[in-house]
Amino acid sequence: MHFMCLAAILMALLLVPRAAVAAEGDVGYRGFAYGSGAGSGWVDPDLSPTASKPQSKLWFAHGRWWGVLNDPASNDFRIHALDTSTQRWADTGVLVDSRNGSRADTLWDGSNLYVASHLASGSSVSSGVQVTRYSFDNGSWSRDAGFPVTINSGGVEAAVIARDSTGKLWVTFTQSNKVQVVVGQPGGLSWGTPFSPTVPGVSVTTDDISSVAAYDGRISVVWSNQIDDSVYAATHLDSSPPATWVGAKKVIAGPNEADDHINIASVAGNAAGKLFVAVKTGQDDVSDNASAPLIRLLVLGTDEVWRQYVHSRVRDGLTRPIVLVDNQNSMLRVFAAGPNTGGVIYMKATPMGSISFGDGRGEPFIRLASDKNINNPTSTKQNLTAASGLVVLASDQVTGRYVHNTMSLGSPPPPPPAGPVAAFSATPRSGEAPLPVTFTDESTGSPTSWAWTFGDGATSTAQNPSHTYAAPGTYDVSLTVTNANGSDTESRAGLITVGSSEPPPPAGAYQDTVTADAPVGYWRLGDSGTAVSAVAGPTGNAVGGVTSTAGALVGDTDAARAFDGSTGYLSIPSSTGLNVTGDLTVEAWAKANASQSGVVVHKGGSSGYSVWQYRLAMTSGGQWRGTVFVGSSAYAVTAPGSAALGTWTHLVFTRSGSTLSMFVNGALVATSTAPGTLNTTTAILGIGRAGGSATGYFNGSIDEVAVYPHAPSASTVATHFSAGRGGGS
Repeated sequence: MHFMCLAAILMALLLVPRAAVAAEGDVGYRGFAYGSGAGSGWVDPDLSPTASKPQSKLWFAHGRWWGVLNDPASNDFRIHALDTSTQRWADTGVLVDSRNGSRADTLWDGSNLYVASHLASGSSVSSGVQVTRYSFDNGSWSRDAGFPVTINSGGVEAAVIARDSTGKLWVTFTQSNKVQVVVGQPGGLSWGTPFSPTVPGVSVTTDDISSVAAYDGRISVVWSNQIDDSVYAATHLDSSPPATWVGAKKVIAGPNEADDHINIASVAGNAAGKLFVAVKTGQDDVSDNASAPLIRLLVLGTDEVWRQYVHSRVRDGLTRPIVLVDNQNSMLRVFAAGPNTGGVIYMKATPMGSISFGDGRGEPFIRLASDKNINNPTSTKQNLTAASGLVVLASDQVTGRYVHNTMSLGSPPPPPPAGPVAAFSATPRSGEAPLPVTFTDESTGSPTSWAWTFGDGATSTAQNPSHTYAAPGTYDVSLTVTNANGSDTESRAGLITVGSSEPPPPAGAYQDTVTADAPVGYWRLGDSGTAVSAVAGPTGNAVGGVTSTAGALVGDTDAARAFDGSTGYLSIPSSTGLNVTGDLTVEAWAKANASQSGVVVHKGGSSGYSVWQYRLAMTSGGQWRGTVFVGSSAYAVTAPGSAALGTWTHLVFTRSGSTLSMFVNGALVATSTAPGTLNTTTAILGIGRAGGSATGYFNGSIDEVAVYPHAPSASTVATHFSAGRGGGS
């Protein structure tokens, strides 16, 4: 009797999960055996269950970490749960993929889990990419009805899944030497046919891979291309048809700059960037190249410009990097394995707002005496918080063991004290010039200071100011209120409309006004077909989706050009006059169809600040912006508030000395500083596109473009606007 009780007690103790025990000097935890191991020697890391490079095997949901891990008995891949109190992974029994050696990428969207799983390249037809959806209820996962759905035929090296703002699902992979994309309808039960985006660079080698991420109303696909030693990125707007792409851009290019190691993290609304891409170069294939960059971090900034940072060098011998966004501490954390054949997972961290990596491999994050060939770190697509903490999973390709480590990211900061909320009214809001308007502050939260901008260059710090508009036009008004707990701004586009009792100017008055100020380039854009005639400067030609449309000017029948936002632009050859290096003015009338990134006028080469000169454009946030380029630096001035859509707007962007100014509808709305001498190149001046770079296509109409080698006075700009009168909405 006593013996039986003792045996029962011992059996119960054996069934209780025990905390992982670390040897002295260990960092991290040893998990269960996914395979028998190799005993000794090096094994292909691509066969590891934590491969492949762009994929994420983990996610955080419902208060804990989960992962797709291999069951060693059946070789099935199943959902596992991490118990952080014992640092043990537990099999939930929920099947992900029964195919031996499959690879998976996971996406948790806050409501459902999506998994894209597949077999390696060269496998049979039955190895196609499968997408499976799971729901979570009463503490457990279950596969939804109708899944898995097979979305292609044959194996691929790595499939990655993302979800856009409309709910559509996007999967990318490389197959048959092409970058492929497949689009699924919301919910994932219905999928289209795989296709290659109609952009440059999609023909690749069998060793190249692609990845995909969603951010700010768009999808970006990033891929390696070892044919031309480049890493490409192409963007799709969520509002566009699947086959319509903004175009492909070489993010980095040069001998041995491309390798099939790509991992993406995305973040919305961060001042430091929108996309963060960790890549490994092929510089370690070159002898005597110890100081060359081996791993880089590529960052797409909020200004839609890609920048690159050296993470580590060839002498550091790192491989298979991944990047995680630590929103809790505004940090980026990059993990990589070293040496190249595996050994230790290292971490380097950098502030998102001032990216810089120190020399060397970084800090050991997973290092175990029992497992000396650790490789293939993987984690999550999600941004990390104090609630989630951080988990990185890896595997030892010799011992056949999972390994992992966790990290606390600190406590959530307390919510800041409530600041004011800006609000105001104006009376009257329309009338003939001169028009006196009284503004009334209606803000809440007891503001202590007020800052008004009236849209015509005038400002006020009074709580309830009055202002008189002297010139006809449509004016944006904004109010910023502040107290000890913060500030808030309300901007109201086109709030004040000022008319005139004077008759409209006669036809031709606008052209005479422009030519009187001696432009070095002036294109009225009233042509039809491919010809682009010039009043001043070189003639050009229309390319792609460009049509004729009604013009911007009142009392003038001259037409304008409409651009499709994906292929259409006007190409104006370079000239000595257009290579302005000092004072500058760029003028145009523009009517945008959507609040999205698009170039009105851009002089410059295929890519990079060093071959760009000047630009007038709409930002991705729907604001008008002028930019000049000095060496490898960009200096910009941005109009406050959102641009009015579907209506003609007069835009003038000037540089006088080191001062940039932006005028909208005849009124000065913003200034900034731009020192130095502007770049010059022999590249084209693009109207409706970013010069020689196949990016930034404008969606809307453009009219009356002019470039001047001087900066006019504010009164001259107002005269130009008055001559055009802003008609033809």
